[in-house]
Amino acid sequence: MMTLLKLRRGNYSVVEEKIPPGAKGIGLALKQIDFQEQCVIAAIMRDGKMTLPRGDSIFQEGDEVVAITSPEGARKLAELLAHPVYPTR
Repeated sequence: MMTLLKLRRGNYSVVEEKIPPGAKGIGLALKQIDFQEQCVIAAIMRDGKMTLPRGDSIFQEGDEVVAITSPEGARKLAELLAHPVYPTR
């Protein structure tokens, strides 16, 4: 996961992650994921086009996800979008 920008003295970050093959989040709609208030998916880039996600937006392999998140939300997002072979930090 790449941090693009830190906000509010590091309490929040804008992050980007590309969804690898086999990630847990593939096929899940955003409304199925319980991020509570710790993470907001701001954009999904797919096939070179940006879309503004909605509740019925579904993660696909190769999507690039941009999120605004707290440190706890970043950990949850990293776990959801991690390559199944490599452990998350």
